Amino acid sequence: MKKLTKLLCAALVWALLLGAAVSCAKQPDSPVQDPPQQEEPQPAPELKIAVDSEPARSAVIHWFYSEEGQALFGDTDLEDVLFSVDPRDIAQELKLGNYDAAVCAPDQKALQLLGGYESIPLFRDAVIFVHGDIGQPRGDYDLTADAIRQIYAGSGALFWDQEQRQALIPAYGYSDDADVPVWQQLSMLFGITAGAPDIVPVGEYGNPVAAVAYSDRVGAPLFPCYYQALHGDAGLNGSVISVDGVLPTDETLEDGTYPFTLSYYGMYSAIPPAAKKLLPEIFRGIQASSAR
Repeated sequence: MKKLTKLLCAALVWALLLGAAVSCAKQPDSPVQDPPQQEEPQPAPELKIAVDSEPARSAVIHWFYSEEGQALFGDTDLEDVLFSVDPRDIAQELKLGNYDAAVCAPDQKALQLLGGYESIPLFRDAVIFVHGDIGQPRGDYDLTADAIRQIYAGSGALFWDQEQRQALIPAYGYSDDADVPVWQQLSMLFGITAGAPDIVPVGEYGNPVAAVAYSDRVGAPLFPCYYQALHGDAGLNGSVISVDGVLPTDETLEDGTYPFTLSYYGMYSAIPPAAKKLLPEIFRGIQASSAR
């Protein structure tokens, strides 16, 4: 009996040892932890941003580049993301998806076409009119908005002086034709069309005052340009006029009392992930740079 008990105990111990061995054999090997992979930096997405005029372009460039000249938009060349587009086509180009965003001064038609798009107010500019002081000292000149429309539409002769000796000669400005953003905006936003047959082009002179001086016309030219030109180094060849008694200044542009103020917006669809993430930051940068 004792012998049988010993045999049973030995068998039980053997069974326990065998079970432990089988259990150890079935346990999976401990997984080897791979070192964490370092994520490669992703390049900044290329966004196509359309601008519709030189003032808008200047503001964007000011923000895209730091004082040291380093690009602030990833490593993308500025020319790859900025495209100058006809203001009349800019809303349609956005709708077609040819551009991710636009910096523009939209009219009501464009705003209706871009219903549902995101918009961020950026800065104010204006179209100003200059009296070319040919043989005259600088002076204070004022015209009504309707008078400006009439002279460029060809509705009749106008004069700067009460004696009607100094004719007001319509000129295109610092360009040789009407197919430039300032004229497109004057037509779209303010109803000023270059329909008169005697508007003086710049031609070979590059300057409306010189063009009139070398013509057979007697009088002083009236020509448009952007308000931003007042802050440039070259200066204007003439006196800035007031319109309806309001002179273009930083204050009258800000409160909108100057009649030909341009309000620029950053407009984009928030559907593309890149647009939703990056464009608000870009436009906020434009706001900050234009406020300086």
